Amino acid sequence: MGDTAIFEVEARDDTKLTYQWFYNGRKLSGATESKLVLFNIQAQSQGTYSVIITNEHELKARDSAVLTSSNVAPSILNQPRKVTVELGKDAEIAVDFMGAKPMTYQWFFDGKPIDGAVSSNSFLDDVTLESSGDYHVKIINEYGSATSGMTELMVVNTLQEALDNGDFAFDSGPEEIWVLDNQTHTDEEDSARSPNIENDQSTWVKMEVKGPGMVYFKWRITNDTGQEFISYLNDKEVSQTDGISLAG
Repeated sequence: MGDTAIFEVEARDDTKLTYQWFYNGRKLSGATESKLVLFNIQAQSQGTYSVIITNEHELKARDSAVLTSSNVAPSILNQPRKVTVELGKDAEIAVDFMGAKPMTYQWFFDGKPIDGAVSSNSFLDDVTLESSGDYHVKIINEYGSATSGMTELMVVNTLQEALDNGDFAFDSGPEEIWVLDNQTHTDEEDSARSPNIENDQSTWVKMEVKGPGMVYFKWRITNDTGQEFISYLNDKEVSQTDGISLAG
C-alpha cells in the first residue's frame, strides 16, 4: 500500500486520438491522456481500470487491466447474474472478483456446497429441471474471504414444448432465450415468451419449415405506455395474427 501504479496504452492512427480512463466502469475526471498514474495506492484503489480511445471518425477501441495489491482479502467486483438456460444444455455462472493469489473457491447450490465445484466459475453440463435454484460462491485467500450474493439459475422447457410442436426446430437469441410462458396465452394454449428488452435492444425467435403448406402464428406485444412496436417477417410487416403460405 502507498505505492504508485502506472497504466499506459499505445495506439496509432492517422487522425488525432482522445483518451478517457474509467475505474470499475465509472469515468475518471481529468484522466484523458494515454498514461494514467495513480499515487499512494490504497485498498480501495483496487479494481478494473479501462480506457476508451477514440479517433476523429468516432471509431473506438478499449483496453483494460486489473489493479490488485499483494496482501488483501478477496472482494467481489460484480455479482453473478441470473442465468436462464434450456433443459439439457450447458450453463455457466460467473462472478468478477479480485484479491491476492492464490485463492480457493467453493460454489453452493441452495445453501449446500457442490462437490467438485471449486473453480472461479461454475460450469453445469446437461442441466435438468432439478438444477434450477440459487447459487453463490465463497472465495478464500490467506488474508480473508468474500461471499457473493445469490443468483438464480432457471432451467426452462424448450420452445418445441412451449409451442406444442416438436416437429419444428426453434431457436432464439441473441443472448437470453425465449421461454415457456404458462401465464400469458390465448385459447388456453401455452406460448413462448421473450426476455425483457430495453431501449436499443432486440430479441428474436426463428424456426425452419419446408412447404407446401400454411403456418399460422399469433403475437402478443407488451410495451410501455405511448410506445408502439411493429413486427416484421422477412422484412415484411405482419399483424399480430397472421398466416404464411409456404411454396413447395
